[in-house]
This record gives sequence, structure tokens and C-alpha cells, in this order.
Amino acid sequence: MPYLAKLGTDVTGVDCVPRAYQEFKRLMKSSYNLDLVEQENSITKDYQTHFVEHGTGSITYLIGDFFGIGRAYAEAVKFDGIYDRGSLVAVRPEDRKEYVDNCVAALKKGGKVLLIALEHDPFKTGKLGPPFCVTREDVEALYGEKCDIKELHRESRFDAEPVWKKKGCSYFDEIIYVLEKKES
Repeated sequence: MPYLAKLGTDVTGVDCVPRAYQEFKRLMKSSYNLDLVEQENSITKDYQTHFVEHGTGSITYLIGDFFGIGRAYAEAVKFDGIYDRGSLVAVRPEDRKEYVDNCVAALKKGGKVLLIALEHDPFKTGKLGPPFCVTREDVEALYGEKCDIKELHRESRFDAEPVWKKKGCSYFDEIIYVLEKKES
């Protein structure tokens, strides 16, 4: 986020976990000497909003339920891009369509989503997640009508992250997609 802001981009981050914001704030202070300050946000009055200018851009960090924030922003502003690392894989499968609809609605035509998805078998407890498995078929079903989909990279994380073997997985892959909103 700071890298993009320094280049002149206005960057907005959303997280529902206050602890994640505290870690981000600590990193901004220690790495960039930036203090994010709480401010009023006319688009999302019900959410904590933190802001800092950096370079010729800015960073806005919203803390709250993405579904509510996504709807509010989709009606008010359109984004050039969305970076989804750890969001779709954390959303329960029955809520994914609403999540994706909010993401796509918040994008400008031609806007892009950089999606980091995970594929794995069920954990030994029988649980499917989180993180939930999101296959290529899932991505096609969720985004295919509204976005062009390109797989950029696929990598096994099974040996590099032994926690997945301990959880009972026989494989654990990370897949990077770029999704481009169709013009129609």
C-alpha cells in the first residue's frame, strides 16, 4: 500500500480484523515513519477509518464488515484494482457470491482483481477451512460472467509451510489470478 501511494495512487485497504490494522499501523510507523490518523468518512460512517498522505497519493484503511463497506463503496466510487490476498479464501462458500458481487461492483470497467487463491483437501478434522479451498472452477463460476480470468502462477506451499501437513492435507497450492472486469 505505501509503495502504490508513494507512486501517486490513492489506496484503500479493508479489513474486518482490528488486530490486522494494529499490525499494519505498527509496520507503517516502523518502516515508513507514517502515522495513520482516525478520520470521518462520508461514505462509510459506521466504520473506523484511518488515513495518511504518502508521496503524491494516500492510504485509507477501513476496519469493518467488507459486505457493508463493499456495498457503500460500490455505490460511491469505483476502483481501478483490488488485491485480494486472504479474503475470498476466508469467506464461507455460501457467502462467496455476495463477496464477489461487491468486489466486481466496486471495480471500474476494465478494472482488475489480483486474486491469491488456495487449493487443498479437507483438514483431518473434516473442516474445509478457513482458509477455504478455491479452485479454478470456483473462480470461473464466481467471476466468469463478469471478468476475464488468467492464471498467472501456481505454486505448491506444502513443503514450505509444514502446518498444512499437520492439519492433514496431502497438498496445499497457492494460485495467483488476474481478473479483468469485462466492458459490457
